Amino acid sequence: MKPLQTEKIYELIINEINDLIDESHLHVGDRIPSEREIAARLSVSRSSVRQAISVLVTKGVLTVKQGGGTYVADGAFNEKFTLAQQLSTSLAENQISPLEIAEMRLFIECESARLCAINATDNIIIRLQSILYRAYNFNEKTDSLFKINNDLHFTIAEGASNRVLLLIMRSILELMSANMWEWAKKKNMKKDAKMLETHREQHRRIVEAIIAHNPEEAEACMRDHLSDITHEMNILFNESIQHK
Repeated sequence: MKPLQTEKIYELIINEINDLIDESHLHVGDRIPSEREIAARLSVSRSSVRQAISVLVTKGVLTVKQGGGTYVADGAFNEKFTLAQQLSTSLAENQISPLEIAEMRLFIECESARLCAINATDNIIIRLQSILYRAYNFNEKTDSLFKINNDLHFTIAEGASNRVLLLIMRSILELMSANMWEWAKKKNMKKDAKMLETHREQHRRIVEAIIAHNPEEAEACMRDHLSDITHEMNILFNESIQHK
């Protein structure tokens, strides 16, 4: 690896990481150098390395284990990507922010909730009830709020019985994982302890509307929930800009 100088620095970092995987004969599950090590080797900022890793995660080339490093994934050796991976890659390379993801979710997930209320099977309802139970009996040693949230929203998309919508939802969740969403949510949670309970209650109302097969109520509850999230993200990133 040699120092890089370019306006689109993250693109060259992506190439360097891909070369590292090939030249070092790494396999699926092998760990790559840390963000700090790559930044030092290439004489670039850690934020640029983080940007490159985000893109490679959405491509399926890398996977990040919380607190455990970054590893080579199956996608490093696949020439073809799924529609969801292609969409996630194109969005991630434009550096979409958590605020933009929140705004996009308003368009997608309100319809997802409406369709789920119409089409939800007994299996979907049981799964949603199980996820709510996890939320109200949360154990940080065995579960994570981020995973509970993702499981609920993805299960609602499954219940909508629309395969295109499900692909888009999978892409949104990949973007949420790759674009600092979890960091932003945690930062907001620390700022407002009541937010966790608010979101949990909003999830409960969405699920109750789905169980009642009330599409209008499910859509309205999802819109209220995502509008709150969009508002929270807007405040958070405005504060981030002011502190720069």
